[in-house]
Amino acid sequence: MNRMNELFKSGWRDILAALKGYQLAGILGWQDIRQRYRRSSFGPFWLTISMGVMIVALSFVFGTIFDAPMKKFLPFLTSGLIVWTLITTTLNEGCTGFTSAEAMIKQISLPLFTHILRVLWRNLIIFFHNLVILPLVLLFFWVPVSATAFLAIAGLMLLLINLSWMALLLGVFCARYRDLPQIVANLLQVSFFSDADHLDA
Repeated sequence: MNRMNELFKSGWRDILAALKGYQLAGILGWQDIRQRYRRSSFGPFWLTISMGVMIVALSFVFGTIFDAPMKKFLPFLTSGLIVWTLITTTLNEGCTGFTSAEAMIKQISLPLFTHILRVLWRNLIIFFHNLVILPLVLLFFWVPVSATAFLAIAGLMLLLINLSWMALLLGVFCARYRDLPQIVANLLQVSFFSDADHLDA
């Protein structure tokens, strides 16, 4: 029991130390984005373009299947797909958050949770790039935005908090069991289509 208490306290100290040095996670996250799109003309906006193409394709497919009016269905699909992409990419990359930073972990003494914050931050950057699509869709269909829409900010904060501990747990387990990232990726991919029958609701 004492051993468990010590591990629990050590984990909390690591998390608090990483939160205090959040600037480092931010710098590492920005560096990841810059390296990934260093010689690209559009940079991370290539992901936004890909997201836009996927939204248009899925809107025609599911809109035709469920005979849903585009003015109602497309904003629903756009917001849901952008948020779902944030969830899946964060969890998938959280699985390899520690293993991909293995060299840095061995060479530099940093709070381990910093590497999870790094994953969370770079995916949040991509999320805001993709979020540019939503106001364009709302303007195109002249969809009014009510005051309750701003509750999405609080919802996003809660989502990030939950993604942080989920990515942390996945990172720990996947560092021990190297087959888990593929299992998680497959489960997330299947779960995207598991509720497709509710899209017409």
